[in-house]
Amino acid sequence: MGVFGDIKGMFEKGKGYVFVPLASVVFMDGDRVLIIKTPEGKNRYGPDVWQLPESELFLGKTPEECLKFTLKERLNAEFSKSNLLDVITGMVERKGVLIHILMIIYQAKLTDSITSKDCEYKWAGLEEIEKMKLAGYALKIIEDIFKMRAKLEKDIDELNSVLDKGKNVEIKW
Repeated sequence: MGVFGDIKGMFEKGKGYVFVPLASVVFMDGDRVLIIKTPEGKNRYGPDVWQLPESELFLGKTPEECLKFTLKERLNAEFSKSNLLDVITGMVERKGVLIHILMIIYQAKLTDSITSKDCEYKWAGLEEIEKMKLAGYALKIIEDIFKMRAKLEKDIDELNSVLDKGKNVEIKW
């Protein structure tokens, strides 16, 4: 059982502290990112808010195992070759309850096509994503990925330019 089973009662009482451990995954297809919108009542970010695929963390399971289970359940999809991207944390107060969120974020490759069972999904580029109603953490992660990609592409272009000129290159990390 995840941590959300007891949250409703805490909100009704109006006081308390809840720790919410989550894992999220970024899937890219060229310059597009997979985003999902879960059905009303299941979306922790509010109605009509898009987000990255994510899962609660469950005792006895790794974050990747939790993500794989949730992705299979929601999108009938599987992934492989995951890499840890980031770990973020934040706190928000709702109805007198302090919610502490810890999110482990991975990047991975889908191994099969998506067949959505209970949520909308779409592949969207950064310009489209910036115009959508998106969970705040997701927008920051996606923007950071595109910034890193742009810097890496620029560095590769500069390196190729130097190599094309036959110069000696000293690479510093």
